[in-house]
Amino acid sequence: MKTTRLQPAVIKKALCPKRIIKASKLFVIFPLLSLLPMGMAYRLCTLFQPLSGEDLENYVTGAITGIKKVLTGGMLPQLDLEVCMRENLKMLSMEIMDNFIVPGMHPARFSNICTITGLEHIQEALMKGRGLIVVTGHFNRLLMTPYAIGISGLGIRNLSQDISRKNPYLDWVDRIYLAKKVRRLYETSRAKGITLGENIKAIFNALGRNETIFILLDAYPHNMRKFGIHPFLGGRIKLATGIERISQRTRTPLVYSITKPDGAWQVRTEISPLEGFGHEAFAQAVKRFERDLANCPCQWWQWGFMNSMWEPGGVSRR
Repeated sequence: MKTTRLQPAVIKKALCPKRIIKASKLFVIFPLLSLLPMGMAYRLCTLFQPLSGEDLENYVTGAITGIKKVLTGGMLPQLDLEVCMRENLKMLSMEIMDNFIVPGMHPARFSNICTITGLEHIQEALMKGRGLIVVTGHFNRLLMTPYAIGISGLGIRNLSQDISRKNPYLDWVDRIYLAKKVRRLYETSRAKGITLGENIKAIFNALGRNETIFILLDAYPHNMRKFGIHPFLGGRIKLATGIERISQRTRTPLVYSITKPDGAWQVRTEISPLEGFGHEAFAQAVKRFERDLANCPCQWWQWGFMNSMWEPGGVSRR
């Protein structure tokens, strides 16, 4: 049997200081903090940024550049960018802490972190027998939606990025962390997820079994080929068309979900129905997300992609 020897350069890159620091946070510091009383754990975790060094600098620089660009659209309030980025990074730290604290939590205890409204819209949609797609954006602690739905007793699958070696944007620390993260999420949300590395038929099969799938509307995969243009924050944004095409083909209804800050470390998840199917329903979700984002812009993960996703200009035409 052949064995593959790792080259010294590969080992050096894998064990560089920034990856060791990231690994120590994700595999040591955050798990230890999660053992503390809940409020203390969430407050202390914000002292440890999920990124460091060059990665942190690139994230902050990209986000600020994106915010400044979209400010020209005239729909965002004037922001203190330094304060905004501090809020954003604290939110990212709390999102990591969620993944150590929430899995396996009793519903009564979960309600101390997250209150959820609109679960009846999921139940009503599933009565139609065509499955359901829950749509949200990379906003705040977004996985509270599938956590809340799962803890409430309803199963929900999650469509996530490919976390295998085929994804060139993940290093070994990311892959190990994300593998553990999705496993905990699957256990709590009562259904195995689907990744973008799998055959798309897995989504259609799940909807055919009248299951619920959680999909992010503002994901920006590096190999995105089909996208639609939507009015957004005074300009136009490019968004993948997968959700609307799947909904149109299967006549699957959509509901919109958003998680918002609701205290020092608590959040509120709101689920609301959308009318129709396909582009009609997806356009409503984008409009609602635009409103929520304009009201709380520092909670968005995707500002760094705005040079590629957003441009100033008038209303889109399809």
